[in-house]
Amino acid sequence: MKQFLLFILFPIISFGQEAPNFIEMDLDSITHNLYEDYLDQGKAVYLDLSATWCGPCRALHETGYFNEFYDVHGPNGYGDGYVLLIESDAGTSVSQLYWNGSYSYVEESNFPIIDDADESIYDTFGGDGYPTVCLVCPDKTLYLDDLYWSDIVSAEYLEDMMYEKCGESMIPSNNLDASIIQMSSLNTYCGEKYYPKAIIRNMGKDSITSLDFEIYVNGNLAGSYLWTGLLHTYEKTEVLIPYIEGSGTDMTVVVSVVSVNGQVDDFINNNSSSKIVALGYYPLASDEVNIALNIDQMGWQCEWEFFDPENNIIGSQYYYPTGDLDGPLPDVEYYTFSNLNSGCYTFSAYDALANGLNDYSLTEWGI
Repeated sequence: MKQFLLFILFPIISFGQEAPNFIEMDLDSITHNLYEDYLDQGKAVYLDLSATWCGPCRALHETGYFNEFYDVHGPNGYGDGYVLLIESDAGTSVSQLYWNGSYSYVEESNFPIIDDADESIYDTFGGDGYPTVCLVCPDKTLYLDDLYWSDIVSAEYLEDMMYEKCGESMIPSNNLDASIIQMSSLNTYCGEKYYPKAIIRNMGKDSITSLDFEIYVNGNLAGSYLWTGLLHTYEKTEVLIPYIEGSGTDMTVVVSVVSVNGQVDDFINNNSSSKIVALGYYPLASDEVNIALNIDQMGWQCEWEFFDPENNIIGSQYYYPTGDLDGPLPDVEYYTFSNLNSGCYTFSAYDALANGLNDYSLTEWGI
C-alpha cells in the first residue's frame, strides 16, 4: 500500500472533454456501466476517487454529505443523481474497505463502492491526488477542476453543483414540481412573531410563476401566502413568508406548497417541510446591544445577521478568508447597536461546517 504518495499520476482528461465510459463491478457484485446505467438515462454521477489510507478522503467521507445527497437524489429519491466511491490505489487490498483498523467505508456508505484494482478509472478520469471528486453530466461532460474536496461543505452544495453544471442535460420527471428543500428560518423565536423561510427548487419541466403556501403551527393552520416570481427548471429561491403569531411556547412549524401556478403539483411528496422552533428569549438591561465576535482563520465559513422586530436587517457581516491557518487569530470584532426600541430582535450566526454557533434570539429589555 502506498502510504504517503498523494500525487502519483498526471491527468489525461481535462475540463470540457467528454468523460470516458467504464464498466465495473462493485463490492456487491453489481455491474455499473457509466453510460448505459446512468448518463444515457439522464442521471448525473459523482465519482469519489479515494484511497482508504488517505486522511482527507476519510474526512470527506465521514461528513456524510454524499450519503445525504444519495438519500435525496439516488434510487430511493429523485433518481437523478448518483454517487460511486472508487477506491483508486492499486496497492490497497479490498479488505481495507471493510475495515482498515479504525473505519469501515462499507458500513458508512449507502452508495456503491468499486475497487479500482488497476487504477484504470483514476487514470482515465485524470485523478490528481486523493481524494479527487468528479461530476459527470448526462451529456457526458466531465467536471473535475471545479470540485475540490474541501469546498464540499454540505449535501446541498453537491446538489447545487449538480444542477448548476448538469441541469440543461438532465430531464425532469414531472411538468409541475415544486420542492421545498428545507425551512431556512431560525430554530428559535422570541414569543411574539416568527418569520418562516423556505428554500424552493423547481424540479419540473415547466417554469414556476406562482406558489400558494399554507403554514401550520402545532397542526393548526396559522396563515397562507401567495408567492409570485419566476423559477426555471432546477432554479431555486428562498421565500420569506410574512410573520405568524408565536404560540408563546416551543412549536412545530410546517410550511406546505398547496398549488403551483394555480394547479395541483404533479408530485406532492416534496411539498412540505417542518421545523421545531424553540422559545428562546433573554431580558436585556438597556436599549443597547453589544456583539463580540471571535473569528478564527476559517472565518470564511461564517456569517451573521441582526434583525429588528419587523425582520429588517440592521447589521450583518459575511466573512472572507482571514489568513493562514498557522498564523495568529484575528482580533475580536465588536459591534454596538444603540437606541433600540423595545421588541423582538434576533441575532443569527451561521457556520458552513456546523462546528460553531447556529443562532440566538434576543428580545425586550425586561419591561
